[in-house]
Amino acid sequence: MTVASRVGWVGTAMAVTLASAALAWRDCLLLLIAGVLAHQVSVFRLSAAAAERPLQSILNVWMAGLAVAAAAALMGSCLLFASLGWWGPTVGSLTLAATATLAAVGWSLWSRVLTGDRGWQVWPWVGFGVLIASLAMNRGLLIAPCLLMLLTGSVLAWRGWQMAREAASSLGEGR
Repeated sequence: MTVASRVGWVGTAMAVTLASAALAWRDCLLLLIAGVLAHQVSVFRLSAAAAERPLQSILNVWMAGLAVAAAAALMGSCLLFASLGWWGPTVGSLTLAATATLAAVGWSLWSRVLTGDRGWQVWPWVGFGVLIASLAMNRGLLIAPCLLMLLTGSVLAWRGWQMAREAASSLGEGR
């Protein structure tokens, strides 16, 4: 197993663990971090495989774009569930969210060393959003983390659509 493959599997395991914890604890911030990390892992895996199998990587990008759009829909439905009272975010999850963000930043920096990718630059913005949402939640706006998650889900859906469109364009041009 190559180092790039190990990095990809570690990132995947982290994203799945964070998403599982988020769903179990009904935590919008953890789900947000898991979604962003999953997107970063998929981009890392796709760029690592692009040199070996170009046609397969184009199809993989298209499928990853669709998966990101599905994840964004899940994030949006969590906001709906929160507004209906079915999804109750907990107060005080800032420490857990900050720890998860730092772990995701560590993974992103590790992947950057291997690929030279600049994907780690998204994490200061995610950290800032997590801080603002946690502060708003602690001041009584309990739906703030879910609103941030919806915004992030929208950005991920847009990025997923871009990835799928670029892959379809490349496939059509025979690249």
